[in-house]
Amino acid sequence: MSGATTAGYGSPPRPDLALGTLRVLGDFFGSAAIILSGVLLMPQNMITAFLLSMTSTIVVAWLAGRMLPALILFSLLFQNAFIAFMTGFVEDTSTFDTMRALNFIILMTAFGCSALSTMLQPHLYSREVHRYLRLLWLTLAVIGLYLAFGLAVGNGRDAIIYFRNLCTPVACFYVALVCGYRFRLNLLPTVVVFMLAIVLYGYCELFFKTSFLSLFNGDRYIYLRMYDELLSGAFQKQMKETGFVLRGIEDYMTVPLFNITGAGNDVIRIFRLSGPNFHPISYGYALSILGIWCMAQGVVWLPLIALPVMLFVGAKGALVLFFMFTLMQIGTRIIRPQQLLLPFVGLLVLYIVATTILGIKSQDYHVLGLMSGLREFVFNPAGHGLGSGGVVSAQGQTVDWQAAQASGATTVPVESTVGVLLYQMGIAAFAVFGAVLALGRRCWSTFLRLRSSLFLFSFVSTSVITANAFFQEEAYFAPLSLGLCLLLVGAVIGGQLRRQDAVPVRA
Repeated sequence: MSGATTAGYGSPPRPDLALGTLRVLGDFFGSAAIILSGVLLMPQNMITAFLLSMTSTIVVAWLAGRMLPALILFSLLFQNAFIAFMTGFVEDTSTFDTMRALNFIILMTAFGCSALSTMLQPHLYSREVHRYLRLLWLTLAVIGLYLAFGLAVGNGRDAIIYFRNLCTPVACFYVALVCGYRFRLNLLPTVVVFMLAIVLYGYCELFFKTSFLSLFNGDRYIYLRMYDELLSGAFQKQMKETGFVLRGIEDYMTVPLFNITGAGNDVIRIFRLSGPNFHPISYGYALSILGIWCMAQGVVWLPLIALPVMLFVGAKGALVLFFMFTLMQIGTRIIRPQQLLLPFVGLLVLYIVATTILGIKSQDYHVLGLMSGLREFVFNPAGHGLGSGGVVSAQGQTVDWQAAQASGATTVPVESTVGVLLYQMGIAAFAVFGAVLALGRRCWSTFLRLRSSLFLFSFVSTSVITANAFFQEEAYFAPLSLGLCLLLVGAVIGGQLRRQDAVPVRA
């Protein structure tokens, strides 16, 4: 990685408006150009499209390394909206699925550039930075071991999918930590612009529904996403069991508010917003995480106008994160922060226990998947290898939910990161959870010392997302949940270490 860095600072000067504007425009349109060029080439030659995106990312890392976190963020938020434009040229779901791997290619290229920088120029990074990096490599080594296990027992495709899911947050943190230490990042203006764009998108989707989506083939994108379900006969089975008849995309997107099941005809049904990334849970997490990150820096108006959109997304875990941070932010201004740790942890434990008890009583499928993971962990604490179980695995897609409700657990763990990782990695899963929680604990200590709300954000977000992981696979596995969280946390920690070490100007 190359590019100029500036001297360390204690109280940063007010950034030049013109320079800040140019950087935001560069982040937005530069990232859009890289994504668009890759997407446009995909229908003609997928390999060429990926190679072009890799080359473009390497050029950015070499000439403007500080832009890498913004490029990753843009690709995670907006890539699928770009792909929607090209779905008219896509005939099969395998090509469609491959196209969506573009942002992972960009992320891993940025990760490779960052890793090379730390390996070839270790003297540019402090001992503390290298301590974080060693933790990341150790975590990757454990994950890699269980990837090999999963491949050995024959879960090839599924093992690679879960390896990618687990690598994404690690890579996001690595890139952001390195960039935060090497460059004086000022991500707030860029994040405000990106978040404002996805909030406006949400309001358009809320008021105009499929009419808005049809403007850029968004309806075609959703059709391709549901195509495999149509072929599998899932909707015919649902019609026989419940009488529900799927008439089109709007029916597919209409769900009970907050995905509450078991309420019969009394449940409130909404058109569930899925955002420019076309995934409701991920969209909810993106709004929540970016919103509280802005709130931590004093930008309150943006998360407030995003809140109605979040409600119509209906992602419960994301809303829990939003309100828990708001509660802690207010609490630290009223009560001594040292006195808040135990009540906060107690509240999270209460949330996990209460949700589990309610889920058992209502036979909620998230809790059924968690119970399966706990049961299987007792029988086999060594794990079954990556790709075993999980909602996107071959095993997970054949779960009989009626039988699971009758027995109190699914046959294999699904819909719960905790359940799935305990099943796949056994006792080694605690290395993954432990790394995230240790990072959060370190951020809490730094918050007590510096009273910086960004470190409060880092502590609360990693803790609540881990609590949500009991009931959601998306909490850890969706790039816009833990991945986005650690991208911002890495930038926060890298910037603080940079200021602490008073990193000098480098060419």
